Amino acid sequence: KAIERRAPLCGESGPGRCANTWPRDLDRMEPGPVSTLSTPTPADYVDAPRRELLDALTAAEGVLVDNSHGIGAPRTPDDVRHAALVALATARALAVLLLRFEPWTQLDALRAGAPLVDVAAACGLDVDEVLAGLRSRVAGQVEHGLMPRTVADELLAAVEHAAASPPA
Repeated sequence: KAIERRAPLCGESGPGRCANTWPRDLDRMEPGPVSTLSTPTPADYVDAPRRELLDALTAAEGVLVDNSHGIGAPRTPDDVRHAALVALATARALAVLLLRFEPWTQLDALRAGAPLVDVAAACGLDVDEVLAGLRSRVAGQVEHGLMPRTVADELLAAVEHAAASPPA
């Protein structure tokens, strides 16, 4: 008997609302040889709040751990496969969400006087990666008309100043 439903994906319940409730529904699904569950992608979770992403990731990983160790009722291969795919998609979506403002936070740190080497270390990057990322982000903002050239010049001056400053 096939599973004939899937939880709605983010965006299907309206803009800015994520109604992906699969972790709660997974325990109530009827097992079957063929699943009609769609493959989740990070885009499915684009509007999801951090807490929901973390909850979905935790639930998916719980299914995988329980299955690996024989805890609870046996899962169908489709359930395990779907849980693994949800774990991958939600982990990536969470990473993107958490890192999307990293360049601006790096700039905030530099403008507040943090040494570039410390900013790089805090990000797990080397100094050249931070500099390249900041220069690229600012240039992209100007190119797409999202930042005035005067603001970009001010930010790039702060980046160049940080690059030229010796570590403390």
